Amino acid sequence: MNSKELYVCIWHLQNSSSSGVGKLVISDDGIEFFTNDIYAYNQAVFCGEDTTNKISLKVYTNGVESIVTKTPDVEYAVRHRVICVDKWSTQDDIDPNDNLISGFDFCIPELVNWFDDVSFVESNITTASSNTYPPITLHKESPYIQIRFLTENNWIDYRTDRTIRKKIVIHIEFKEPVAISQVNYELNCLMGFWGLLLGKVTDAKDIMLYMKNSKSESPPLWTKKYYLNSDLSYNTHQPLRAYDRPHTTSKLLSERIESYYSNWRIFFFDSKYSLIIRLYFIANSKKPFFLEDIFTYYVRILEGYSLRVSEDEAIAESIKNAIKENSNEIKHVLLLPDVSDAIKKILDNAVPNKKLDIKKIAEWISVGFVGRKSLSSRLSELDEQYFRIISNNASDVGNREENFEYFKKIAASRNFYSHLKNDRTDTLNSQQLHKTVFILKSLIITIFFDRMGISREIIYEIMTNDQELSPRTIRMQKPT
Repeated sequence: MNSKELYVCIWHLQNSSSSGVGKLVISDDGIEFFTNDIYAYNQAVFCGEDTTNKISLKVYTNGVESIVTKTPDVEYAVRHRVICVDKWSTQDDIDPNDNLISGFDFCIPELVNWFDDVSFVESNITTASSNTYPPITLHKESPYIQIRFLTENNWIDYRTDRTIRKKIVIHIEFKEPVAISQVNYELNCLMGFWGLLLGKVTDAKDIMLYMKNSKSESPPLWTKKYYLNSDLSYNTHQPLRAYDRPHTTSKLLSERIESYYSNWRIFFFDSKYSLIIRLYFIANSKKPFFLEDIFTYYVRILEGYSLRVSEDEAIAESIKNAIKENSNEIKHVLLLPDVSDAIKKILDNAVPNKKLDIKKIAEWISVGFVGRKSLSSRLSELDEQYFRIISNNASDVGNREENFEYFKKIAASRNFYSHLKNDRTDTLNSQQLHKTVFILKSLIITIFFDRMGISREIIYEIMTNDQELSPRTIRMQKPT
């Protein structure tokens, strides 16, 4: 059932006297905010209060989505782009400072299925109980992250029956108070981690912020509910209910789950890899994409990963800088009679009427260093490192296609879709493209699991039993 919260009240812009009536709608489908007389084209904060229920609200917006002419049929003229919403009780004397967050809790609905060895009893009141399960520490340093197992009692008949519902809460504590941006970073990191392990996550639910009160010591900590109007889902497009089964289980990974998350967190927050990680989760969000777009994203991710781990771009930059720094010495050598004539002849053939420019030559050499390795070669190298997922599927995808020809077709197809070329020679057809998307996705997930520090034997077991990807991963080379 789609729950909905509705708040109609007077809103005012923070640090401004401008105010007006507005409506805030919070539902499972997202957050909507409408006003009539007040709006901001840039980022802004709108403050409101539900006096009946003693609730204060803050709506963070990023400009205006649409403005229409006010008519009798139009209730509100301005629709805002909502980033997030805060909600808290106004009964206590508190300071709603956004930079005083000491921690937060949230739930991932699918996480309860990952802990398949945690059982709860539903029974008559005289015997109803739940198994005690100790919290699991996911990260010891700041932020301290813990998985907590809770139960919620639901009385069917207060005299005889009750049910016990499993609830798993992820609890995060910061050593020093942080701003809301850090909460968003931690949410994205945790949702990405559990998305990969579970195979699918729908949302971060029941986000509760723990705030320090700088206004008084009573209460020293207070809570406010936080609604993030951002897509934190992963892989929810899969239509079959069979894919609802977690891709991994606690029995397989819980023993070293703290180590896996710590490694993932280092990888996730490494600025060198942040772009390719973000691109992968965008491609697997709720946003609809054409198959060709997802294919292009996956190839770009793998090529970008290869460039980063090989450090070819950094080496090329070093070569370029070294040539520029030693340009005088290089010029002296190049101007020697025999060398100068030979260089002049080469330059005249390549770029007629161009003067000798050491800086330009440095750029040519550095670009040539990066380009010495083709896209198909980079994919082939990654494939050799990770179970030969691509090459072992080549014959099935390409109708007995040779491995190197399949790699060349992947590269040609990427160039066709990225550069909007007119020539489709040696590109994948639609059926081959569909199969290849799942192959490339399997390779990316395998790389991510490897970055978590999961052993090759366990990665092989996870991937070959993955219901979504097993038609491709079943051909993976078994580790020896």
